[in-house]
Amino acid sequence: MVRLLLFSIAILGVNMAYGFIPQDTTTIHLTCGPTKLVDSLRPTYIVDGQVKDSIEIKNLDPSTIEQVDVTKDDIKYPHGVINIITRPYALSTFRLKVKKVAPQIYRKIEFLSYKKLYQKYCIKIIDGEKTYDNITYLVDIKPERIKEITITRRKEAKKSLQIILTSQK
Repeated sequence: MVRLLLFSIAILGVNMAYGFIPQDTTTIHLTCGPTKLVDSLRPTYIVDGQVKDSIEIKNLDPSTIEQVDVTKDDIKYPHGVINIITRPYALSTFRLKVKKVAPQIYRKIEFLSYKKLYQKYCIKIIDGEKTYDNITYLVDIKPERIKEITITRRKEAKKSLQIILTSQK
């Protein structure tokens, strides 16, 4: 009598079924396919403020990604969040906020690409004691928090674009 022992394990979306006959030979069979258990444990992807599925993430051009934040514990998304901000989104959000607060400065940056903005200006965002050099910081900041936006000439070739935020959050 030949007895076949069979068991399976699901790891990272792959079902593995092992079977062996306790004789002179051992046979291992692997079957692959998604598991609902593992799929339900995947993090939520948010790109530019919108929830996306994994197929849309695979089609995202890596050269457009400006920032990636990973949050493990989120009440709304218990399996974590991978928040991706693209350069076009960061730039358009930045422009809209500058336009609302300082239209005269907006006219100077209105047609600059992301790359040209950083070539022409040294970006400085001051939030209390902390200073940031990336416009992505403003994505989640309400325009009402922007106290002042100034452009000043520096000794170096670049001008300084400085944004000062109020302390209220």
